[in-house]
Amino acid sequence: MPNYSIKSPESNEEWESYLLFRWEVLRKPLGMSKESSADSIEDKSFHLMGIDEKENVIASGRVHFNSENEAQIRYMAVDSDFKRRGIGSEIVDKLENIDVTIPSFVTVILQYTSLDKNITYGDYLIRKHENLFSVLTKIISSDTHFRKYRIPEGSTISSILDRSNVPVSLKINGIKFDKTNIHALEGRFHPNTYYYSSVEDSEDVFLEAILTQDSLLEKYWNSRTPYVSLQEPQELLVLASLLEKEACPNEHKKVAGVIYNRLRLNMPLQIDSSVIYGIEDFDGDIKKHHLRKDTPFNTYTNKGLPPMPISNPSESAIRAASNPDIHSFLYFVAKDRCAHHFSETYDEHKEAIKKYQ
Repeated sequence: MPNYSIKSPESNEEWESYLLFRWEVLRKPLGMSKESSADSIEDKSFHLMGIDEKENVIASGRVHFNSENEAQIRYMAVDSDFKRRGIGSEIVDKLENIDVTIPSFVTVILQYTSLDKNITYGDYLIRKHENLFSVLTKIISSDTHFRKYRIPEGSTISSILDRSNVPVSLKINGIKFDKTNIHALEGRFHPNTYYYSSVEDSEDVFLEAILTQDSLLEKYWNSRTPYVSLQEPQELLVLASLLEKEACPNEHKKVAGVIYNRLRLNMPLQIDSSVIYGIEDFDGDIKKHHLRKDTPFNTYTNKGLPPMPISNPSESAIRAASNPDIHSFLYFVAKDRCAHHFSETYDEHKEAIKKYQ
């Protein structure tokens, strides 16, 4: 095993020892002064030094980048006691294998001009064939690249997890973010567009989404109207998730009124989107046998709210759940994508079905 190591000089003391070694081996024998041990491009070059077990400098080498694709190795020196041990060849090999591309070249320049101490943490978007000046300008000015992540209104935990850029190690209040814990996480994420600057920060998107949703739920639960006949905030979240799947924002409050009317009369809610949530591998076409299959989410066979949210509801849906329209409608049927016909009686509802479906 070699009794030396190779590294780049970092501290002021290491730099002084490195430059002194270079002078003593390469310049002093020629009668040159110590001032000649460094030149004007030291801070634009990449340096390596060998050190022994006592951290004495025993070898040196430097590569200077003449351009993005050309470099020059200089100041190679090895202490006489360490010659023929391969340390010089090892330094040359490391210098030759430095990737002389824009990213590594930029790193070298930033490190040895001390500009790296002021860099903002994050990722930087560097396009193919972008010139060096442009890259340096981005980094020095902290022009970090922000990624975008969208949690759509009415999305489910399964649909979020199916997207490839979800951090698999994420835990929410000690709960692992995966499909085995859907029951604990559904409805907890606030739909919005989130931005993050680094892959390592992607977990913050989901934490922010949860904190925002928790804050909204608390806000609207505390400001709910007396007409809201629920026992706890979680029920408000469940009802809001139904609204998100059943109606557009312009009808959230009106549909909320229908749900509360049915709850007061102990009627089954008969909400198809809840039934669909409980069907594994749903193919997009709800049939009569689906409505008869008894699952916890079948609001035809069970009365009351489903046991948990069926989507991640928007603020509009949560607000509507806390402050519904007060009316006497018990039924609604879709006329088009964002409009329903509302009825007070079942006979009226049947006529509406004939007309609109």
